[in-house]
Amino acid sequence: MSARVRWLLVIPASLLAWLAVLLIGIVAHGYAEKALCPPDDLVSGFCDNATAQAKLEVLFFAIAALSAIAVVGASVAMAPTNKSAVAWTAVAIGSLVAFMLAGVSVVWLSAVVAGTLAAVAATVYPLRPNPSINTDAAR
Repeated sequence: MSARVRWLLVIPASLLAWLAVLLIGIVAHGYAEKALCPPDDLVSGFCDNATAQAKLEVLFFAIAALSAIAVVGASVAMAPTNKSAVAWTAVAIGSLVAFMLAGVSVVWLSAVVAGTLAAVAATVYPLRPNPSINTDAAR
């Protein structure tokens, strides 16, 4: 795959990674809610148990963090060059999107911290470029 095509696929790969984690998170939340909530507290598909709700919130924070890691990872994996810049750009854009979706909250903070850690990891431990890709054509 040429470098130009890979650059064009960075944003779709990021969106697909976010969507995949979102869908997995929705399914996991549904199963967790049924498993954690006592049957008497499950009213019209909603758990009315404070302890179960607290555990479900932790799952929600974990899903937000995993989505940030997946977006940064997909962006870095798809980009043919400049992987550190791509990682930090994904964190910046992802932080803005998370703010628009959740505002300043624990969900936003978990996504920003996880995305930042993923970008640091991508910067410190960069993926090796694929020698079969002609990166000179992208410049």
